[in-house]
Amino acid sequence: MKSKLLTLGLLTYSLMANAQWIEQATGFANPSRGIHQIVIVDKSTVWATAYNGLNTNQTVRDFTVTTNGGTSWKAGKVTGPPNNNNWSCLTAVSANKAWAVFYKNGGNFLGGGLWHTNNGGQTWTQQQAFGSSSFPNIIYMWDENNGFAQGDAVGGEFEIYTTSNGGQTWTLVPGANIPNPLPNEYGLIRALAVKGNTVWFGTTEGRIFKSMDKGYTWSVIDLGMPGHYVVELTFANENTGWVLLINATTSEYIMMRTQDGGNTWDNVTDPMRIHYEITHVPNTVSTLVSSWYDGSTLFGSAYSLDGGDSWVDIDQNVQHLDVAFLNHTVGWSGGFNIDSTQGGIYKYDGSFQPTATDVFESGTEFKVYPNPGNGLFYFSYRTDNNEPIRITVTDVSGKVVWEQTYRNKDFTWLRSIDLRDRANGVYVLRLENDGQHTIHKLVKN
Repeated sequence: MKSKLLTLGLLTYSLMANAQWIEQATGFANPSRGIHQIVIVDKSTVWATAYNGLNTNQTVRDFTVTTNGGTSWKAGKVTGPPNNNNWSCLTAVSANKAWAVFYKNGGNFLGGGLWHTNNGGQTWTQQQAFGSSSFPNIIYMWDENNGFAQGDAVGGEFEIYTTSNGGQTWTLVPGANIPNPLPNEYGLIRALAVKGNTVWFGTTEGRIFKSMDKGYTWSVIDLGMPGHYVVELTFANENTGWVLLINATTSEYIMMRTQDGGNTWDNVTDPMRIHYEITHVPNTVSTLVSSWYDGSTLFGSAYSLDGGDSWVDIDQNVQHLDVAFLNHTVGWSGGFNIDSTQGGIYKYDGSFQPTATDVFESGTEFKVYPNPGNGLFYFSYRTDNNEPIRITVTDVSGKVVWEQTYRNKDFTWLRSIDLRDRANGVYVLRLENDGQHTIHKLVKN
């Protein structure tokens, strides 16, 4: 089933982004090509797919790829699929090898297919998955051989395929391995997340399907939000993740977060922004980057260092679409181009502090970031015991400037230490737990 981005048109665009985004030209000859998916292979190789921002109903199979970190992009079009086929999802493992699924744009929207390139998109060959009754939603390849693809229900079961030979053969996952869909429950294009061998995809009934073995067997997580589309998923690891949902009736966006693999969820509220694309930044515990708008005319991009509880704008009055990060220093966000030499995508020019870690003898971990920072530091503490945790911060003279005792480890996930009203300089943090302690230097600048 189609996703929200196909209904997100061109509001406006700007040639000037914030200093932390460098504008790059996607190379599309047609103007107003919006980027709705970014696939980062490595720091040099990135693929991106496009739609028509002036007419979101138009069928477009355009893509662009860079092999030099975005210094230059080469635009192309997927050849082979029928003219009425439109983008669902792309995955790539190198500058040459990529796979794509498409849905039929028009009529009953059924009849898409799966296509593969071995030469950087110059030519595409159809692979045998999906048919005349299919609506393909997503595809993901872990490497040149292993991958999965998912489509809406056919014959009462979600249509899911796996491959172990690069798509030479695609094997339909037995219905017994997949929880049954609810009545009128569909998948959503590009609504997936992957960490290691674990993959998640969202549905139109507030549910998340999860596989821990690359798509061969599945379980389902019910968010208790029927009538809500799970349009965006991003995970830091197998336990910690975030989803965006849209109320199918009111179009209200909701962000939710789990810290226990999806067993429980809490709402993450932001009264200032509506986040319509989010991504977790690898190499960090809880940093998110999003594209957002305020529900009327203001839009931009933002980051959160505390898992979505608070946000800092990167820029405003620049419309961003999809966002993707390889690590704490390498990332891109989609935009709209003016022509083949002006605009279309932004490369991140900043850096998020990778998490510093102190490991105690028992194997527990304490993490604090960003450090150095402006005085608002975030920390998390992982331990096997449930003893009290005491944190004390002193200045260089030994005076206590901040202290707190937490009942147990459950109270120390993404807490903050606020020294913003203190003078710039060096402070000393001491954490004590169950007879152990660690000393950590904090730098406020």
